[in-house]
Amino acid sequence: MPFLKGTNRGCRFQDLTGIRFGQLSVLRLDKIEDGRSWWLCKCDCGVELSVRSNNLKQKTKSCGCRNYRKCRQGKFRQGKHGLSKSVEYRTWITMLQRCLDENCKSYSRYGGRGITVCERWLLFENFFADMGMRPSKRHSIDRIDNEKGYGPDNCRWATQKEQTRNTRRNRHLVLNGITKTLAEWEELTGISHVTITARIDRHGWDVERALTTPIRPHKEYERKAV
Repeated sequence: MPFLKGTNRGCRFQDLTGIRFGQLSVLRLDKIEDGRSWWLCKCDCGVELSVRSNNLKQKTKSCGCRNYRKCRQGKFRQGKHGLSKSVEYRTWITMLQRCLDENCKSYSRYGGRGITVCERWLLFENFFADMGMRPSKRHSIDRIDNEKGYGPDNCRWATQKEQTRNTRRNRHLVLNGITKTLAEWEELTGISHVTITARIDRHGWDVERALTTPIRPHKEYERKAV
């Protein structure tokens, strides 16, 4: 089977174009991110979605419509499969509380500032059909755009590392008329996002100085001699 040479770290990716996985047909390579390949697929029901290669090979066999049909047929009812005690069900309940319950401690950071839950996800079966099972204990629900609400187009299961990176993507810095996210500047300059943020927010540096000053271990913030 042919291989594609990746753009990240010189990795090589198996070309999955044209292969079927369950109800999914792979159309083309969608993107390469953090050394992982994502493939644009089309489900037999007509929905197109981007799926990571590992998930295609191991578990993702439809866009979620297959799970949704099982829900509609009653195969995922609480009494039969105990989903009311599952992590996915607790995640759904917590999501609703944060966005809809004014007595929830987190409401001010979610519903209080306009973060909503789409109408489709007011029903657990729909939420589960779209999100599926949590991939691992390290994953939790993540909004891709933190300014938008909960819905199938803006949510994913992500690790803490991926969520931290997502937060860095949302901060933009401008240098010499070029605008990039904090994560992109980190990759371009080799200076960690923690250092860049500290230089600007804690030490009052301007963006140019924060992004162009080389790192000097243990001496970066030493006081100038009088």
